[in-house]
Amino acid sequence: MKEEYQTSAELIQSKISHETRALILERLPLFLHEHTHARTLVSYSWLATEGNFVVKTFGKISITKSLTFAELRLSRKEDASAVAKRFGTGAIQLWLAGNSQLDMYE
Repeated sequence: MKEEYQTSAELIQSKISHETRALILERLPLFLHEHTHARTLVSYSWLATEGNFVVKTFGKISITKSLTFAELRLSRKEDASAVAKRFGTGAIQLWLAGNSQLDMYE
């Protein structure tokens, strides 16, 4: 299974980006406290450091999911309200779609 993400233009200095980042960082300690038995991959202090957790808003986000088996290739494209990505050991990025209501469970 492979996922590819397509975005429209980024909405620079989006209010929802700043509000969502602040809300996640505000609620994360409570979530982590309830899951003390699990070892986290990154610490809260690392995430809270500017530049390590980046939230961006785009006009639209689409995900294309593809499955390839032998000579058979199936794919499906769908819109998404959010996508989380991390490139190697760099910053964690949360991409939000500005064209839809944010689904906090997606």
